[in-house]
Amino acid sequence: MSNPLLSRLNPMHGARLTTLGCELVWASTWMADANEEVAPRIGLPGLPVIDLPEGDEAQLTPGLHWKTKALVAWAAGRPFVW
Repeated sequence: MSNPLLSRLNPMHGARLTTLGCELVWASTWMADANEEVAPRIGLPGLPVIDLPEGDEAQLTPGLHWKTKALVAWAAGRPFVW
């Protein structure tokens, strides 16, 4: 894949993320492609991917990021960092 954003990745970030002691998942519009394109470049294994809303499902709520509802549903009451 040729995407200019890939050149911004820092290979050291994967190691730093794995030391956080939490469950890592992708909450990215890259979806499953994050495991193929991003993870290997920063030294992460394949991670679960959170299903993000598309189209009408991504109804905007003023003051709330469009991914927030999907992340809160995935966390199911657990604390999370985004």
